[in-house]
Amino acid sequence: MKEELAGRLADAAFMLEDAFPGFTCLRCGYDQFLLRLIVDDVAATENGECYLIETACKRCGMVEKHRVDLLRDALLSESLPRASDA
Repeated sequence: MKEELAGRLADAAFMLEDAFPGFTCLRCGYDQFLLRLIVDDVAATENGECYLIETACKRCGMVEKHRVDLLRDALLSESLPRASDA
């Protein structure tokens, strides 16, 4: 179970980095974070669980939450522009 959760966290971190290259804290601009993967029972769908990736800035402590399924769908979409395309 721990290995599966660690793999999901690594996948979520990759999706976050791919969706937002150069991701920095909105409050202080720092670029290092603590990550936590959360199961969101409220947003779960009939297709399965919904995961949130929570980022906490290592400098100022600002916390943000990102839905992993939305990040994945955005990355798989051909119609959405990417920061790397600019």
